[in-house]
Amino acid sequence: MGTGFRSVDASRWEEIVDFFRERGFDPSAELLRNASHRPSSPIIVYGDQYVMNPLTFRNRERMRERFRRHEDAEEFANFHGQLTFGGIRDAMDSLNQGNETNFAIQINGICSSHVMRSNLVQQKIGMHLFTNLAIRRMTRGVEAMNVPDIGHALATSFSLGKVLKILHKAGLIEWYTVDVSDVYETISDLQGR
Repeated sequence: MGTGFRSVDASRWEEIVDFFRERGFDPSAELLRNASHRPSSPIIVYGDQYVMNPLTFRNRERMRERFRRHEDAEEFANFHGQLTFGGIRDAMDSLNQGNETNFAIQINGICSSHVMRSNLVQQKIGMHLFTNLAIRRMTRGVEAMNVPDIGHALATSFSLGKVLKILHKAGLIEWYTVDVSDVYETISDLQGR
C-alpha cells in the first residue's frame, strides 16, 4: 500500500485489492477477519473511505525509528522480527511502569501491523497471549501462569509451548519447566496422602 497510504476511496481501494490479489494476497479477507476487533485491524472502513488504523500507522513510525538504529541494515524485512520484539519490549516497559494504556496501544498497533497472507503462516496469538497475561496481572496481580491454564483460557489448537519458547529466547518472558517425572512423583505423593 506504500509508505504514504493513509486513506483511499472505494474505487482506489478496489485497485489496491486487485493489485495484491494478483500477487497472492487478499486485503479484503484481512478486513473480514478483523471486523469484530477494530483495534487490531490494519484498515478501518468509514463509509466509502478505507483508512489506515491510526495504531497501525504509529506502529509503522516506531518500527522505522528502531530500524534506523541498525547500522548495516540492508532491508527492513531482514530485521522485522528484531524490530517487532523491540516493540513488544517497549510495550512491556510501559506495562511495568504502570502505563497500561500505552501498553494496549502498542500491542494493538503491533497486531494491526501483522496481516495474514495466503502463502505464509503467521499467528497473532503471541500478541493475544501478551494481552491475556497483562490483563491478569493488572486485574489480579498474577505474576506467573501455568501453560495449560493459558491454553484453556485462549482455547487455541496450536502449541503455546512454541510461542513461549520464542518469547523466552527473545528475552520477553521468563519460562520455567519441570521434568514430567517430578510432576508424576508429586501427583503420586498427593494422592497417597
